[in-house]
Amino acid sequence: MLAYRVSVLCLLFRGSSSISCFSCNKLPRAEQKVCPGERVEYPTSDACRILALSDGTVVQTMVSPSNLCHKENLNVLRRRVAKLYKDGGARAVCCFEDGCNRGLENAERSLRAVNSPPSDPNLEFETFEVKNPGGDGGGG
Repeated sequence: MLAYRVSVLCLLFRGSSSISCFSCNKLPRAEQKVCPGERVEYPTSDACRILALSDGTVVQTMVSPSNLCHKENLNVLRRRVAKLYKDGGARAVCCFEDGCNRGLENAERSLRAVNSPPSDPNLEFETFEVKNPGGDGGGG
């Protein structure tokens, strides 16, 4: 009986994908919403996204289909933000935990714990470069 319950719970968990993401928009020519915005539940998605400038200023947060979190798609978004704000260090990051897109640091911290969507943990997504706050470990 215990094995049956565990199997049912696993099926329920894998069959359901939902996430809560912050939603805001400061991009030009779009309806402006203050950042970080409201946290909204998205019952059929499993990824949040954040677009930010190199100084960490958030310009957009929203839900994202996980298939739009691949490196190629994020690079398109990154270039768009870089062009709009003349900021070559702009960032586009997806994350896969509730509320993970509140800020760039939150998204990066979340990716260290969960770096793929629960609906398909075998997919590989672009991760970010983690800067070691204690130095690079080398001498010199």
